[in-house]
Amino acid sequence: MELPAPGLGILNYDLYLQRLSKLHPNIPIIIEHLDETDIPRAKKFLDDKLKNNGC
Repeated sequence: MELPAPGLGILNYDLYLQRLSKLHPNIPIIIEHLDETDIPRAKKFLDDKLKNNGC
């Protein structure tokens, strides 16, 4: 099973985050399955997606 880091796979993050924020607006998001050096990129990806989706 392939488990790519945020922004590297095919998950529709816009739809996922929109639905997640409606059901659980203050839920923590945990980033897994990435190297330590990839954390800044993955965090920026998620921060941008959250901002663009009004979450």
